[in-house]
Amino acid sequence: MLGEADLLLWGDIDGRRRNLHGRSAITRDRHGVLKYPKSLCEACNTSRSRPLDLAYDEFSLAVRRARRWSRKLNLEAIYGQAWQFRSLDLGRYYAKHFGCRMVRTGIEVPGSLRAFLDGAVDLHDSTMTLCTTADVRRHLHWGLSITGDFIEADRDATEIRRCVMATFVGRVGVRYEWRADATKAPTSFFHDARPRIARYRKDEDLLR
Repeated sequence: MLGEADLLLWGDIDGRRRNLHGRSAITRDRHGVLKYPKSLCEACNTSRSRPLDLAYDEFSLAVRRARRWSRKLNLEAIYGQAWQFRSLDLGRYYAKHFGCRMVRTGIEVPGSLRAFLDGAVDLHDSTMTLCTTADVRRHLHWGLSITGDFIEADRDATEIRRCVMATFVGRVGVRYEWRADATKAPTSFFHDARPRIARYRKDEDLLR
């Protein structure tokens, strides 16, 4: 983004498309469409989460370099013998991402997500799975994209009961789902050396 290559941002709050490039692209983000509001202290967002950022860098580079993916993604090939630890770091990177999105949307971040970032190895009421959609496979070969945030409330619209959101690197995405009534969530992708990539037709199917 800080380089000179053209970038296109669409689907922001006013529905317009705009090109973004150059070193002032982020500082000119008047409408907050590129950056999340401040929701982490500096230490948590830098030194403490450095291993998470590095795990994401390795993952995103591997995804972008691959010409095609089968129905599974090989985390062991990306991280080697340390895949179990590095995949947890990758999961925690996405936990940070989804937690920041929740803060932006005005949703209370679940305790399970906070505990996972603090060292827990699972999410008892949430799950993260790998995903792709026909639209992403058709249009997004190397870029980044995020879905909208899907929120489901109770009948009286007084309490949030479910939250789903996803983010993509190229054609491979991570889908996060939290449910208030979950007793034991399905296993998340970072516990499997070769997790399956769930396929959806479009964003609406992925979210619902």
